[in-house]
Amino acid sequence: MTESIPKGWAVATLGDLVHLNPKNYLDDSLDAGFVPLSSLGTRFRQHHGVEVRPGKRSRRDTPFPDGDVVLARITPSFENGKAGIIRDLPNK
Repeated sequence: MTESIPKGWAVATLGDLVHLNPKNYLDDSLDAGFVPLSSLGTRFRQHHGVEVRPGKRSRRDTPFPDGDVVLARITPSFENGKAGIIRDLPNK
């Protein structure tokens, strides 16, 4: 495969390039921004809605910081292209 890539490029695995579901530990007293699946768009850079939830998060919520890329993992939302770049969360 390395013979077919352009000069100056490198071969890497996805794991070399991203942190997939990293562990984030947050203080339960902080206000948390919650991004409901329904607020994710289907167009590049479409802004998402944010709900502010005080206090402890649900065990089902996945914490993520501003700048993370998220995408739906359930059908039909995944098939519809629900995704976004997370930004403007309280406490970043």
